Amino acid sequence: MDFTQADQKRTLLSGQLARGQITQEAFTASINTLRVTDSAGRTWQPAPSITGWLCWNGTAWQDATPQDLLA
Repeated sequence: MDFTQADQKRTLLSGQLARGQITQEAFTASINTLRVTDSAGRTWQPAPSITGWLCWNGTAWQDATPQDLLA
């Protein structure tokens, strides 16, 4: 999975949540599976919101922007 695919899946899940097709718990669980590893070996996942990304720093998720999306 790449950043674009993960972002598209987040958009789909957000729509399902908004329409009441999935619960908040199911949304969060699904978002937590959308992991991307960048060329530097960092692990990313979409933030559980409309936009934004989280990066794993080895002990916790923190807000960040993938360089792949800045290009």
